[in-house]
Amino acid sequence: MRIIQLLFVFLLLFSNQLKATSNLFVHLNEVTFKSNNLFLTISRDINSDRVKKIEVKTPNKTFSITSKYFEQAYAVNLQNVALTQTIDLGVGVMNDYQLYIPYDLHSEDGSEPTEEQKLKNQELVIYFNSSQVNKIFTR
Repeated sequence: MRIIQLLFVFLLLFSNQLKATSNLFVHLNEVTFKSNNLFLTISRDINSDRVKKIEVKTPNKTFSITSKYFEQAYAVNLQNVALTQTIDLGVGVMNDYQLYIPYDLHSEDGSEPTEEQKLKNQELVIYFNSSQVNKIFTR
């Protein structure tokens, strides 16, 4: 029995196939954020890697965010999406939110980007509150 345990330890120590991959990347098709009074769900179109829809649910209202910029942003990375909330030092936490969605390929006319296009890190930036979208742009 002792020999089997030693062989198992050597197998674990010297096997490259059993080591964990430190930079494993899994494509997410949907991500949901929850804040105090907000649920935000972002869905990615599997075929084109673009934002398919963004749905915002608050206690008083549910609405979807749509934009022409969704057609231009390809290779969306939902793992690095960030949602922030505005804080006013005099008032406290506000109901204004900022959503940052990173993407790597850009298309001006909404058509599929060419293979020759170089990857360029950009972001969809969406400013909204609990009832409406205030501003959408790319940077």
